[in-house]
Amino acid sequence: MRQRIKWNSIDIVIDYNPPYSKAFKDIYGQELAHIQIYANEPLPKTETGYRSHFISAAELKQSGCLV
Repeated sequence: MRQRIKWNSIDIVIDYNPPYSKAFKDIYGQELAHIQIYANEPLPKTETGYRSHFISAAELKQSGCLV
């Protein structure tokens, strides 16, 4: 799933990819999600404008970030 947002006049693209790894699900019994953030300039969490993060899909859903 891809979402485009604008934050402080910066265009940001967020890619969300569950399930990322079948092996992770086979071993841990839950899906692993991969989130990537792209921007053409630095952001507070990244000087390059790119950030990659892995998180369990269940944890992300519990946080209320997914509808």
